[in-house]
Amino acid sequence: PPPRFYETRVQRPDGTELGRARALLPFFPSDIDVSATRIALLWPLLDRPHRLTGDGDQPGPAVFLDDALAASVRRGGRLDGLLAAAERAPPSVRLTLLIDPETIDELDRMTRGYRVPAGPRLVSGTGGPAAAGWLSRLRRLAPKHLLVAVPYADPDLVALERGGEPAPARVEQPDIDAVARVLAVEPSTKVSWPPDGLLTDTVLDEVVAQGASAVVVDPSALPGGPALDSGRTPSGASPLPALGGQAVALVADPVVQRLLTSGGRQRG
Repeated sequence: PPPRFYETRVQRPDGTELGRARALLPFFPSDIDVSATRIALLWPLLDRPHRLTGDGDQPGPAVFLDDALAASVRRGGRLDGLLAAAERAPPSVRLTLLIDPETIDELDRMTRGYRVPAGPRLVSGTGGPAAAGWLSRLRRLAPKHLLVAVPYADPDLVALERGGEPAPARVEQPDIDAVARVLAVEPSTKVSWPPDGLLTDTVLDEVVAQGASAVVVDPSALPGGPALDSGRTPSGASPLPALGGQAVALVADPVVQRLLTSGGRQRG
């Protein structure tokens, strides 16, 4: 038969197309039994830190460095759009929702009142209702999918390990408990997704020792991994031995990842 193509498109909720990629569609005769390819969809509901650390002993509401998180969870914001897309997933699709305990902690604090700088003064933040609404939506959605937590504030694990941090990849139990209190679902630590999909042997050992059985990595992190511009999609799962046991490396598709990243420059 003539060549056929499978086209993948990435677009925003408003229909704006961010990009598309084509791949050859394999053909198998009817007498050959072929299993369907299993695909995992990781949906990161993460944001950078906004709260001023070290204010826990100060009287009054928490102090944030800016009010950008409020803009992100309001209608049309980045986190609002990501959550809305996950809410529209059909019942047959089970996502892996990645959350940062730090982001959940900040949103929870916002619901109780917080302050942001306005010139030399601190004024009350206005994102409390939006934060409460976003958390409520995630609370309803989380039981339908797999909820996975990254370490608090999603730090650069490789940089921490090189700086002498003894346990850079550890997700602390108090953070797990705090997320469970807010979302009524205890997040899993069975999947690890280090920033940029990069890790060292020491970080891998720590991740596996903590109980992770799957680690999401960039193709370049594996021996012989292809360059992003090679056009080749690597095997989606590869064995990843560690001192404390065996894990599976889930290799992110570089083409699809690049298409998704291209839409992350919008404000909010």
